[in-house]
Amino acid sequence: MPHAPLGKLIVATDDCEIPGVEKIGAAARANGVGNLEWLSASEAGRLEPELRCVAALLSPSTGIIDSHALIARL
Repeated sequence: MPHAPLGKLIVATDDCEIPGVEKIGAAARANGVGNLEWLSASEAGRLEPELRCVAALLSPSTGIIDSHALIARL
């Protein structure tokens, strides 16, 4: 099935959003995602120069699939 592992940054734009991002990370780990990585604002900024955040969770294995091919296969 066609797919592309693009990765994803889940960002906290303010300190009050960090617990929500932590909750997303915990749910992902509980579902078997083991390669998540916390990034500082400067580390996230190196990946996305226009991004403004206080912290980010990197999910490098996140990607997209061809939804039409998926439905056809089901």
